[in-house]
Amino acid sequence: MMNKKILLLFLFISNTLFVLSQTKKPSNLLQEIEELKSSSSFDEKSVTYIDLLIELGHSLKYSKTDTIKIIAVQTLELSEKLNYEKGRIESLINFGFYELFTGNPNQAIFYYEKALDGAFSSNFQDITIKCYNGIAQAQFIKAEFPDCYKSFLKALEVAEEINDFEMIILMNTNLGTLFSLLQNYEEALTYYEVAQTKFNEDTSIIAKVTVLVNLGFLNNKTKEPKKALEYLNESIDLVQTIEATKILAFAYLTKGEVYSQMQEYEKAISYFNQAKKIYDEGNDNKGEADFYYYAGLANYELNNLEVAEKFISKSLEQYTAFTLKSGMQKCYRALYLINKRKGLTAKALSNLEKSQLFADSTSRDKQTRDISMLKARSAFKKSKLLIEEENSLKIAKQKRYIQWTTTGLICLLLISILIFKSSSTKKRLNKELAIKADILSNKKEELDKINSNQDKLFSIVGHDLRGPILSLKQLLGLALKNDTDIKHFYKFGPNLKKGVNHIHFTLDNLLNWGLLQMKGNTYDPVQININESISEILEFSRESYENKKLSVTKEIDENLSITADANHFNIIFRNLISNAIKFTPDNGAISVTVYSNERVTTISIEDTGIGMTQDIAYKILNNKEHYSTFGTNNEQGTGLGLVLCKELIKKNSGEINVTSELGHGSTFIVNFINGT
Repeated sequence: MMNKKILLLFLFISNTLFVLSQTKKPSNLLQEIEELKSSSSFDEKSVTYIDLLIELGHSLKYSKTDTIKIIAVQTLELSEKLNYEKGRIESLINFGFYELFTGNPNQAIFYYEKALDGAFSSNFQDITIKCYNGIAQAQFIKAEFPDCYKSFLKALEVAEEINDFEMIILMNTNLGTLFSLLQNYEEALTYYEVAQTKFNEDTSIIAKVTVLVNLGFLNNKTKEPKKALEYLNESIDLVQTIEATKILAFAYLTKGEVYSQMQEYEKAISYFNQAKKIYDEGNDNKGEADFYYYAGLANYELNNLEVAEKFISKSLEQYTAFTLKSGMQKCYRALYLINKRKGLTAKALSNLEKSQLFADSTSRDKQTRDISMLKARSAFKKSKLLIEEENSLKIAKQKRYIQWTTTGLICLLLISILIFKSSSTKKRLNKELAIKADILSNKKEELDKINSNQDKLFSIVGHDLRGPILSLKQLLGLALKNDTDIKHFYKFGPNLKKGVNHIHFTLDNLLNWGLLQMKGNTYDPVQININESISEILEFSRESYENKKLSVTKEIDENLSITADANHFNIIFRNLISNAIKFTPDNGAISVTVYSNERVTTISIEDTGIGMTQDIAYKILNNKEHYSTFGTNNEQGTGLGLVLCKELIKKNSGEINVTSELGHGSTFIVNFINGT
């Protein structure tokens, strides 16, 4: 079985330049080293000899990994003897390459960070790019995608500062590849298009080929087949002039996929076969798995079902070997279509269920990654903005000091007047700085609140709404495709109805919470008959508690009323009753009790549910963040309801408390002050 870390590394290599493009082949470097050593004036403690050895180690990263370490040990020792700082740093980078290509990303990061410290100290900005690039590669292998994204952005930032076009192309290519492998094709396309705009007469062929072939791949994914073929044909013409067989195989495979999308399956298969010839000569398990999958789909469209099933099964075997969920999901989906066409209904349904399991898993993984990447981007931009503001303040302060010094030298004879003016100016500037600092502090608080609200929205919309909507889309697609698939709709329909009800309830809470956050929610107090309002809410929830066979009772004086906002009252108790139903097992009981005195009206919702610990009860009532869990029948929740309840109760001059014991139910008590 292929080591998963090494697989991730070669997935990246297959789609990008990955590291700095080399200008010399190992054989040429070895010849230069031998010529240098044979000269009468040769001294191994020379910068030229050390630099050649370092470059040789770098050029061997794809072919002779063990040799990199041997060379790195030698160059590090020579550099330290010669006190050659650049050689020492480059040697550490080669140690990083070795650990990276032997599947030890943590150790690789250790060496890259040591090299980065040296590069900063010596102001080697070009080497700084190499270090950030290497750190990002190691973070990619560890599946730490937000950190990988930020490291690549730092490398790009340095490349743009020193106007290094080759590095700007490389970093945009790496960023594009990162988003491509995360299946965010629109974002990936923007980075590759930026990389293409930086092409000039000095750009290496390997850089151009890599960008063009990926532009072909991404335009195919974004349904632009004509543009995809233009980029692929251009990349194939260029790649013939260099030794880059893996890129050529990837170009053929992608071109075949484009023709499949255009329903020209015979032509597609011919390009798939050209890619397979190259894969047979090398060792690219991922490439072979992709070949069998796409060739299998093309044969399915040509009704060569036996060949299609054989190819898809081989692809599934290889994707399973290195646990690539997205590959396994699409293979099971293809086997479902093949067996369905062959009339093997039971086998087809089994494959469909397996495909759905992997689809749900990969969808959740992608949602989590997307939210993490959005957070990383927001954090990076925020950090950059704060740094720019700090630098602006420092520059302004330095300018003021220069002005004061110049004025002091010119006006030496008027020292008494200068001291007076300086004191006055200092007070004014301090006051201005204090005002600006206060403004910055307020802006930071607003930014933090916006980011917090944004995180909540992304989490709720991405996790709680997207899943049921995706399921609805897929089931409707099956049902509308042909009459025989309508049974799938009926099979999953009840669960889908629960999901849609959950979406409706969540959207309602989300809307009301959003209005509160924007300070646009009004407070309109009216007289509310408590018995009538609670009865309406219980009737609204009847289907939910009857499905769980719950006993629901209420003890409310029919004439009892309070002064509150009617909409707020409805939202508060609809959420509290919904929670009681959610966390009460089948055949349990829920009671609503209302009692009042001259000062306070108390409404109590008591259940015989699963209860909670004191720690969880504290989190619910005191934490600012929402807290969520699943109900007794796996009912979903966002945790937003209780946050909304607390804010609305406070807006109506009330308070909420909870008493609960794990396994013995919970009681939520809401007190409203009479006459407010």
